[in-house]
Amino acid sequence: MKRKIIVIGMLVFTALLIGHAWAGPQMNPGQWEITTKTEMAGMPPQSITHTQCITNDDPVPMSDDASRECQVTDIVTNGDTISWKIVCGGQGGGMEGTGQITYRGDTMDGTMYMAIAGSNVQVTNYLTGHRVGNCSGQSNASSSSATPPQKQSEPSAVEDAVTEDAADVGQAARDEVKQNTIDEVRKGVRSIFSNIFD
Repeated sequence: MKRKIIVIGMLVFTALLIGHAWAGPQMNPGQWEITTKTEMAGMPPQSITHTQCITNDDPVPMSDDASRECQVTDIVTNGDTISWKIVCGGQGGGMEGTGQITYRGDTMDGTMYMAIAGSNVQVTNYLTGHRVGNCSGQSNASSSSATPPQKQSEPSAVEDAVTEDAADVGQAARDEVKQNTIDEVRKGVRSIFSNIFD
């Protein structure tokens, strides 16, 4: 009898573990607004906000610009936390690092640590976000079926300008990081040469 109870207990425990492993994070898929605060030594913190359709198949928060320049690998789900590795290319060198985000239903927060290739410059990104609605083309499960679907309006000139400005700010931030790295390398090279010839 004791053996039977132990076997049943082990089966229940195993089933719970398997169920937990298959369960995704407590994240409500949809359109999310994500703010990234970037900190790097010698620069004032900078923040940028973007929106993204977050789903169980695409849970890593990343702006459109980063999506074009970066490759995310090794995505691991552990409870409500998603972790990943990231490698970014671009002019003037690349960056690589790791990130993780924890979902809590309609909110998220996390960090991403990046290193600029060929230097000892470290960049820390603090991520926060919240769900703002459904993704484009996604139906609202809580809406009544009697309610007619609303037409999606085309982006206004203001929305286009804001989107373009956000992309420009992101590019300016990347350019500033690259220029600071170049300046730091130049200082290091000058220091080496001055030590050699002194």
